[in-house]
Amino acid sequence: MSSTSIERGDIVRIKPEWLNPGESGEMQYVVLKEYDERRILIQALGTGLPLAPTEAVEKSMVYTCGHVTLNN
Repeated sequence: MSSTSIERGDIVRIKPEWLNPGESGEMQYVVLKEYDERRILIQALGTGLPLAPTEAVEKSMVYTCGHVTLNN
């Protein structure tokens, strides 16, 4: 089990070891949903796109850098 406490509304960044080549690690994501104790759904912030991309990742791949309150 993961001891990482990440929940809906947290602002996260991808850990350096999980970045794709050329990515700086500055992109922030908001946690939209917890699937289970290991996996979350994140959405990119500040893309300027009408529908920002989402991705399912393991909690161990990200670290928290803030929090926002999301409406249901």
